[in-house]
Amino acid sequence: MNILIVDDEMDQLRSLKLGLRSRGFSIHATFNAEAAIGYLGRNSDSDVDIVITDYLLPGMDGLDLVRAIRARDRIVPIILMTAYGEKELLLEAFKAGCDSVIEKPFALCELLKEIERVKSLET
Repeated sequence: MNILIVDDEMDQLRSLKLGLRSRGFSIHATFNAEAAIGYLGRNSDSDVDIVITDYLLPGMDGLDLVRAIRARDRIVPIILMTAYGEKELLLEAFKAGCDSVIEKPFALCELLKEIERVKSLET
């Protein structure tokens, strides 16, 4: 499975890449939403199976990224990571087309369960 991770925190990004690669996932990572949009634009839906993005990013935030992906009719599942689990943010995320929200900090096993859950929604 190919996963695109978007996070500007180097330690978090490195940790996610290592953890997910050790579970057999292919990972592409970007530090901001604009780079993620560029990557998605250069690749087909079959090249990216899931997007995992942080909420707080420089420039466009994670919700803006979700909206941009959905505006391009991309149906790829999206998981939003956030340390801010306020009800309003969660509602806005789901309205924007997000498939899941996971609150930081989280264990890798929690993220793996969310990946499995959102991928099962496609079938």
